[in-house]
Amino acid sequence: VENIVAGKEGDVIGELVTFVKNTKLGNGRIELDVTFMPGSFYRNIRKALDDADIDEDIRIVAGLREIKTEEEITLIKKGLVILSKAHDRAMAAADEGVSEIDIAQEIRHTILSQGADYTTALFVDAGLRSTIPLASPMASNHKLRYGEMVLISIFCVYKNYSAGMDRAWVVGEPSEMQRRLADIELKTLEKALSLVKAGASTTDFMKPVYYDFAEPMLKKAGIKGYNIQGYVGHGTGVKIFEAPVLWKLNPTVLKPGMVIDMEPGMYAKDSKIGGMRTSEFIVVTDTGYEILFEYPRRIGSWNQGAG
Repeated sequence: VENIVAGKEGDVIGELVTFVKNTKLGNGRIELDVTFMPGSFYRNIRKALDDADIDEDIRIVAGLREIKTEEEITLIKKGLVILSKAHDRAMAAADEGVSEIDIAQEIRHTILSQGADYTTALFVDAGLRSTIPLASPMASNHKLRYGEMVLISIFCVYKNYSAGMDRAWVVGEPSEMQRRLADIELKTLEKALSLVKAGASTTDFMKPVYYDFAEPMLKKAGIKGYNIQGYVGHGTGVKIFEAPVLWKLNPTVLKPGMVIDMEPGMYAKDSKIGGMRTSEFIVVTDTGYEILFEYPRRIGSWNQGAG
C-alpha cells in the first residue's frame, strides 16, 4: 500500500476528503469497511464521499488487515508483556479499603512507564460492578471489600498495535460459589480454544461454547441468575476490536495469521459471586492456534484453589 494516511488530531474524515481531492479519486470506487463504524461517522463519511461509488462488501483492505504479519504479531506480544507487568502491579496494590481508581492509577502508570503509547481501556470492576460486562465508569471510588470478585480488563497500544488482558480474582479467599464459577469459566475458555482451527466459521462458536457447554454447567452449579458475553472472542490489531468476531453475525472463515482475543465471559447477577472473564491472545495456525504470551490465568491469593 503506497498511501497510508493517519487522521491528525482525530480528523479522519477531513484527512480523507483532502486525500481523495488531491488524488482525484472522488468519482471512483471506494471500499468502506463499516463493520464497527459508528452511525454518525458513517453518515458523515458517506456525505463527504457523495460522488464516489461506495462498496461496503468487497472488503479487500479489511480482509488483508485480518491476517497479521510476524512483525505485527511481535508488536502485539510486546503489548501483552507490558500488560502482564501491569496486572502484577495491580495485585501488589490491591487490598481491602483500596479503591478501584487507586488500582487503575497503578495500572496506568505501569503501562506507560513500560513504554506503551497509551491505554485504551482500563476497567477495574469489583463486587456488584463485576456482574456488569465492561461497567461504566471504567473504575470508581468503590473500595475493595473482603470476598468481592475483582474483574480487571485492560488494553494498551504499543507502536500503534493493541493488546489486551482480562483477569479476575477475589479479595481474600473465594466462596464455594465463586470457586464453582471460576472452574466453569476456565473450562469454557478451554472449550472455545479447542474449536479454533483454520477453516472454522466465526458463527460456529456461540452455541457449542455457551449454550451447549457453559450454560448447563452454570445451572448444575446452582448459579441461576447470570449473563453470558455476546461473543466468544474478537480480532485485535490496529484497533482494540476488529474482525474476525466469534459471534452469530457476519460469518468469517478463520485463516492462519488471524490474531484473536479469546475471552468468553460469564457474569453471575449475584454480587456475592460476581462476574469473570479470562482472556488469551492467540494466533490461528495451520494446525490450530498458538498462545502469544503465557500469563497465569489465575492470579492472587486463590491461585491454586480456583481451578
